[in-house]
Amino acid sequence: MDQRPLRPKNARLIPDSALPCVWMTAGLVAYKLCDREYDCENCPFDAALCGPTSNLQGSTFASHRQGKWEFRNDRQYHPSHGWAKQIDGTRVRVGLDAFAGRLLDRITSVVLPPIRSRILRGRPACWVIDDSELLPVRAPVSGTVLHTNGTVQHNPSLVAQSPYDDGWLLDVQCSVPLDEQPGLVSADQQQERTTAQLRQLATHSTHDSTVDAGLGPTMADGGEPITNLRRFLGAKRYHRLIQQYLS
Repeated sequence: MDQRPLRPKNARLIPDSALPCVWMTAGLVAYKLCDREYDCENCPFDAALCGPTSNLQGSTFASHRQGKWEFRNDRQYHPSHGWAKQIDGTRVRVGLDAFAGRLLDRITSVVLPPIRSRILRGRPACWVIDDSELLPVRAPVSGTVLHTNGTVQHNPSLVAQSPYDDGWLLDVQCSVPLDEQPGLVSADQQQERTTAQLRQLATHSTHDSTVDAGLGPTMADGGEPITNLRRFLGAKRYHRLIQQYLS
């Protein structure tokens, strides 16, 4: 019988129905499966590794683990990860949610539509340049553009760093109130959808780790930017991967 220890990040040892622990995906433990659906906030194993006595506390991975996905309850969400918040009557403010902000963490430019132009739900309303790639941002609602946030054109990183506050994109005049707009879900429903998408990303990153042993932390914990996956895939392949979640 082979007595050699399991090789770190050996994804071939993970059953099809199992989820790899984020610390295993990060390459910091040899083998650990997740039994909490990536609820790292309430995981004793995660708490032990992130605790004040852990020698990992000062590591880059541990510092990023302090982040948390956020879906605010005062707005509604589109499958393409745009949000819509009613300001008054049928006037709605829109932007990208925190999931999109984590995926697009290298935005260098934002292209906003003209005032009084018409946008359609599910169709491109504006564009961002992320890592030299031009990507569409799909509208969560249909309506006429009233105002645009010029601040994000001067400081594009706000779209990812402050997606619900300073990084908003457009004010839109809709024909009906927000609660009558089709195709939108609550914060809790968007959280459930994103959890499933995080599982898909974790599976993808684990598969890639069998090819490249240098692939490090991913976003499976719900807060870690997948910068290493981006670097491993390259800009074009990375954006082809994430566009399935932003379309």
